[in-house]
Amino acid sequence: MDFLWQLFRTTAPLLVTSTGVLVSEYAGVMAIFADGFISLGGFLSYCFMVQTGSPFVSVFFSTAICTVLGYGAAFVTQKLRANPFLTGLALNIAVTGIISFLSVVFFGTRGVLASSQYNLPEGAVSGMVWCAWFLSLLVVLMLVFTKAGTYIRITGSAPEVMKVRGLSPERWESVSWAIAAFCAAFAGNLLSIHLGSFVPHLSAGRGWTALAAVFLGRKKAYGVFLGVLVFGLAEYVGNNVQRIAFFENVPSALLLTLPYIAALLLI
Repeated sequence: MDFLWQLFRTTAPLLVTSTGVLVSEYAGVMAIFADGFISLGGFLSYCFMVQTGSPFVSVFFSTAICTVLGYGAAFVTQKLRANPFLTGLALNIAVTGIISFLSVVFFGTRGVLASSQYNLPEGAVSGMVWCAWFLSLLVVLMLVFTKAGTYIRITGSAPEVMKVRGLSPERWESVSWAIAAFCAAFAGNLLSIHLGSFVPHLSAGRGWTALAAVFLGRKKAYGVFLGVLVFGLAEYVGNNVQRIAFFENVPSALLLTLPYIAALLLI
């Protein structure tokens, strides 16, 4: 049972990020920025927690800010007729710089941020894990069974139908980016709360792995879930395999690359 719980816990951040990326893919705009927004969500979570001492306030405002930024980025991209792929890449780069700047301004360092106020009890961390899985389920149900989900799916497959019905496909593209940004930020909250600190490059490539899971799953919810499980299992093995005597002398840095090796092989 401990193995199942650890796997459940390990896959939660990647799963919630992947479901957000899936929504964006259905709308026809790739959420390249997911990796950066995971780190931004974790950083903002730390900032608000240290200032307020409230986990709820921390999660709410960090995800809200990222959601607004995601929607705003899509809106500006459409108005300026920019390439959304390049916008996503630029967001990743900009977010890294913003985090570094704010970290120096408010905490005097670009390194690891730690505080006794950010050490939550294990029960709170477990609750976040369950929330991540529940949120992933809600996003999938929204995408499949609601009118908003139908509009998002039509936006990516037949935008001209939306225009004939008097609806704006650009609006739903922006909504899809907002959802992807929210999910990525929530994953960042979960990762930083689990660590009890914020570390630079918190995402560790999970945004890119989420994109791989979506494409490997052929943009099907069950396929994405299976892809996430494969990557989660690879991450779990990488984190725990050194406990086996045979692997004691294998460099930990090499073992931690297992999720990325798995992604490369599967792709």
